Amino acid sequence: MSKPDIYKILLNTLENPTKLSILMLLTHHRKMTVTQMSKFVRVGKANLYHFVGQMVKDGLLTKPETLVKKNYVEKYYQLDRRFFEALDPSEQRKRLKAARPEELKTILQSTLASIGLDFRLMAEEIARADDTTLKQIAKSVAEERITLSYSILSDKAYEHVLAELKRINKTITELERHEKPSLQGNRMILIGLPRFTTEEG
Repeated sequence: MSKPDIYKILLNTLENPTKLSILMLLTHHRKMTVTQMSKFVRVGKANLYHFVGQMVKDGLLTKPETLVKKNYVEKYYQLDRRFFEALDPSEQRKRLKAARPEELKTILQSTLASIGLDFRLMAEEIARADDTTLKQIAKSVAEERITLSYSILSDKAYEHVLAELKRINKTITELERHEKPSLQGNRMILIGLPRFTTEEG
């Protein structure tokens, strides 16, 4: 049996907003049941079970941890660290650049939708903040450890900032090569979107 192509599996996951949303969820909640996931992912439970089963088969998720509670059984799923540790960020970028335009369209659409879920989860976590967390938030803002920026730039300014983002991305790639991936850690989300023009202008 041939070894599965983990990069092909990853690209397939990036194209699927449901699968990508499951990954996002499990970076916030270490383990979840399909029922718990269904509160955040807007697909039917049967479809959700199907996608979770595929992700277990592909090695993205571990085989479920089964817990018996009273008269029913709950199956908890979590990210399989081994899959993500096997990824080479450089090869990952290479495969992404080689994708067809239609694939890239689907990946971009899926990723942006899933990042929306990620932001919503973070907002909910902040809404539940206790006094200790509120002090940590205030300290992080004071020390500029929390940084948020939203700008609409001219082409020239965008290219200037993009060069800096590429440099930061290169630094992140180098760090990822020497560190094991942190599936629950500090979040660094870098997004640069150029203005796209249609055939009509």
